Amino acid sequence: MDDSADPYEVVPFPRNRIILIDNMELSAHKHHVKGLFELDVAEGRRIIQSQKEKTGSDISFTAWIAKCVAQAVTEHKHVHALRKGKKELIIFDDVDISIPVEKRHRRETTPYPTVIRKVNEKSVLDITEEIRLAQGKESDEQLEIEGLEKRSLTMRLSKYFPSFPRFLRNIVYRQLKNPFFVKKTLGTVMVTS
Repeated sequence: MDDSADPYEVVPFPRNRIILIDNMELSAHKHHVKGLFELDVAEGRRIIQSQKEKTGSDISFTAWIAKCVAQAVTEHKHVHALRKGKKELIIFDDVDISIPVEKRHRRETTPYPTVIRKVNEKSVLDITEEIRLAQGKESDEQLEIEGLEKRSLTMRLSKYFPSFPRFLRNIVYRQLKNPFFVKKTLGTVMVTS
């Protein structure tokens, strides 16, 4: 018991944040390339607004950015190459983009990664619909999205994963050296808003 005279509240540490901390600790041992650049997105915003006025479709700016990134990656595939062992790189044709989507869990909002498959082959509207579905918003029609069942299973398993001891979580994290596992679970590119 703390004998501090100041009033305070003790709340349990959110279990879903344990995975975020694990990821930060794991990424501390990876090589990082930092860059800073500025883009003028005024034309993109104008196109999105024009599309909304014409069709009534509310296109996500994040979806538009994801589509632009996927197009650039398609033209320069080596930028999403994943290392296999010491002497090989795996370069996938499909651009699978991970987008953190905020979900409300009890009283807290937490970002959950959502992998959108084959973004290079989808329209901005299709990407928007997948993001909206992942956010839990109702769409006009029920979408049949590839891998949705697997994602919901992953979400169910992620409920228990933070309670595993760290050494067991590390066994799972070793799979992150497998480029095919990384693509399946995390995608090949990440876009955040």
